[in-house]
Amino acid sequence: MANSKISQLPKVVLPIRDTDVMSIVQAGDAAGPMSTNKILVSNLLAAGSGRGVSVAWKNEPEIIIVLEPTILQYNLSITQNSVITINRELIPTGKNIAFTAYFNVNDFFSIQFADNVHFQDDKVMSDIGEYYYSFFYDERSDEWFAKLDYSIIHHAASDARYLHVNGKEGNDAASGLSWATAKKTIQAAIDTANEGVGVMIMGYNDGFEYLPTTERIPGLPTSKSFIMKTGVSLYGGCAGTELTPNDIRTREERFTLRLPHGATNLIVPPPAPNQVIRIPILETILSGDLNQENVFNQTVIDGNRYTNLSNNATIVVLGYVTSNTRIRGCVITRSNGVNNAGMLVSGTTFLNFESCIFRDDTSQNAPQTSGGVKLRCVFEYLDIVDSTNNPTIINADYCLRRNSTGRASNMRNSRLTGLVDIQDGTRLTNCYISGQGSFSNSAVTLSNCFFENHTITSSNSFFPHSGSMETIFLNCNFNVPITMVTSRTWLNILIANCTAASSFIEGPVTAINISIVNCICLSPVAGHGSYRNSVFWGNRNNTGTIATLPETARYANCAAEEQNLNGTANINLSSKNTGYANSPYFVKPSPNSGITVVSVDYSILHDSVLKDKGNSEYLLDAASHFQDVGGRPRVVGDEVDIGAYEYQG
Repeated sequence: MANSKISQLPKVVLPIRDTDVMSIVQAGDAAGPMSTNKILVSNLLAAGSGRGVSVAWKNEPEIIIVLEPTILQYNLSITQNSVITINRELIPTGKNIAFTAYFNVNDFFSIQFADNVHFQDDKVMSDIGEYYYSFFYDERSDEWFAKLDYSIIHHAASDARYLHVNGKEGNDAASGLSWATAKKTIQAAIDTANEGVGVMIMGYNDGFEYLPTTERIPGLPTSKSFIMKTGVSLYGGCAGTELTPNDIRTREERFTLRLPHGATNLIVPPPAPNQVIRIPILETILSGDLNQENVFNQTVIDGNRYTNLSNNATIVVLGYVTSNTRIRGCVITRSNGVNNAGMLVSGTTFLNFESCIFRDDTSQNAPQTSGGVKLRCVFEYLDIVDSTNNPTIINADYCLRRNSTGRASNMRNSRLTGLVDIQDGTRLTNCYISGQGSFSNSAVTLSNCFFENHTITSSNSFFPHSGSMETIFLNCNFNVPITMVTSRTWLNILIANCTAASSFIEGPVTAINISIVNCICLSPVAGHGSYRNSVFWGNRNNTGTIATLPETARYANCAAEEQNLNGTANINLSSKNTGYANSPYFVKPSPNSGITVVSVDYSILHDSVLKDKGNSEYLLDAASHFQDVGGRPRVVGDEVDIGAYEYQG
């Protein structure tokens, strides 16, 4: 078993509010006395309710995390020796399960995990503190793999667990040990705090802003920043009555991820369809408006809504920390990011953000949010002016980006709306991208992404990296083709009900198990590419006739509507979806080519001629065997199917 010994340190208690309590159900006799040593952790509340459980048992308990299909996150506060196992019987078979677990470790104890739980890089809990893990299940080997997303270690350097800040009534000469003795400025509290001490900050609903006070460059006011200290975390949104950050009242920002792998259950990669970001009701605003002179423009829909920024701080938060440090529940806004700067600069990956809002900012030639993980944050009304290929947002997980312009971001499990430009170096995983935008000069990696109502336009087109896979383009407008350069490959791609000025794909491409269906174009593909295990059906040109494929390309185990392709083992498909031996039998294709408003499903039925007609030798690596564009197993029958979807039987 993976084992973690915790040394004797001051006890840290995680209060559990009534709204956060999970059911604690005894194994065996639920109505009897609490004498059993097993605790079943199961959330019996509706999805979106609190998900916390406090473990307190006289005997060494076996904590069984009972996974439920609608639950994303499990919170556990552990105060004694514990054995943890994971039960997935409530999850349908055939699902690749993922969930996150937040552990608050409180005292001297030993944590043991079942033998089939493996920790990446041996990063098992090893100290008093807070740990956030992502767990993934491999059904083939019946093993769990845990990845440490971040941790906050509590040190015994000070008797104080928290300092307090009241921006309106505080006094920097005060101790800050209670709300009654709160300090006035955030920087004074940071400078006073020892490593392992948190700073709890009052929030307001009247627009009050905390301003940075420390000049990074003496004599230059715009160099003022909030200077973070290693191990000193900030907690915003306090009302002035809280004992710990867990008492801060929050509101919910909800958004839906529409993804190729579906929008139900705990399936990899989207752990849940309806993401919930909990933002404090009161706002703790960390602002770069040093002179309080910015002018609000309410007519702006996308991008920074403020002008007169020349005297603003160039960097709002500076975080060169050397171990994990957190900012939670704050609003970070309005840097004047000129001369290669942004609202947040961190030279390390140890500065992490949770439940924050990044709002109304302009940066130039630099990431707006560098550093560590941004977990469940909102990015809104952002602009970026960039010529150096910097993504605007780095390491964002379960986040919402909206009403912003400029480059897309390195984001996971997130939704992006507004003007989304996807440019060089972008990595999007498990993301839903809707609204206008463009690909431009792009060397990007896409995995399990869903593009809807998006525009692809650039003079230099779009260059996907190898490893781009399991992505859907629906109702998108391709003003230019996706150009793939030699040695780069796309796997398991669906392009459906889209329009193209010419073709969707061109260049010396290798494309495996792609589907281009019910689109309007001159031709689905162009150039001298190599297409394998792929289907082309329902595509029409502007005159309404079939958009045929070029003879210059190479085809193997492909299927095309009413066309005999050159190459080997290809299929001439019927124009009729059903009723013929050579019909594709899509589950629910659009009745028309081009943009559609009806729901569609391009997976295949049992009678499809595409079933078992591919060639598994074309699958390049082990990863491409695992799942189709819908996240379901590949090669279910005797052979791989043609197209982006695999028939499941």
